[in-house]
Amino acid sequence: MKPLYLIIIATFLSCTAPADRIPVTVDRLQRFFNACESDLSRARQVVVERNLITMLSHFQTMDGGGRKYYLLEREGITALIRSVTTGAYDDIILINREGIVVYTMTSDEIFASRISAGFTAALPMCLANRTTATYFSNVAPVVPGSNAYCLAVSAAVEDGSTLPGTIALIVGLDRLKGLVGGRASVLNEYGRYEIADDTSMIHTAYPDFHRIAWSDSEKNGLITPFDGAAPAYQRFRYRNVRWIIVAHETR
Repeated sequence: MKPLYLIIIATFLSCTAPADRIPVTVDRLQRFFNACESDLSRARQVVVERNLITMLSHFQTMDGGGRKYYLLEREGITALIRSVTTGAYDDIILINREGIVVYTMTSDEIFASRISAGFTAALPMCLANRTTATYFSNVAPVVPGSNAYCLAVSAAVEDGSTLPGTIALIVGLDRLKGLVGGRASVLNEYGRYEIADDTSMIHTAYPDFHRIAWSDSEKNGLITPFDGAAPAYQRFRYRNVRWIIVAHETR
């Protein structure tokens, strides 16, 4: 027979598991977003120092051999950018001032395509907010019509002699799910799912959002649950990101 104090401790831990998991999730998100911002700064510096947007844009305007030269340079550019960033990204993308994709680490299908600023997909959101020092998109398809959901972290490239443009780090949905964990979801400030285990729920409304004591506080922390609420909630804020983490009841 187990000692009484062990039974009490086990019962306490099982009762508080949802609330205890949330600070862990928020701390993990905070560290990851910090790392994204640091990676973005280092990658942007490489782009400026090597005048990459100017060079890559020139390749696209060349008659004939432009794509050949791009393919020759691409491997070196990828190695260079990877050397100053973590391996956390599904893609790293450069867009010139005309909105043309001039470099992708992995997404060949969008190379040389034109991105129009807007709010229906991640890369258009980045262009629409290119004056923001560091911008985090909503979780959305990479480009309109894509099935690949992601969060894009972007900044303008304007220093030095390089042509103005935008750099975006693409964080895939699976990595975001791993950061949040399988027993939690993420809502945006409008009460719609940003991250959910079931992809079909993304951008749908969370039914109890109107009952959450949500406020646009600067401080991350637990939100007092409403009467009868089984989940635990916590506010997560980072730059333009306004999220609520919902830790679902363990059954």
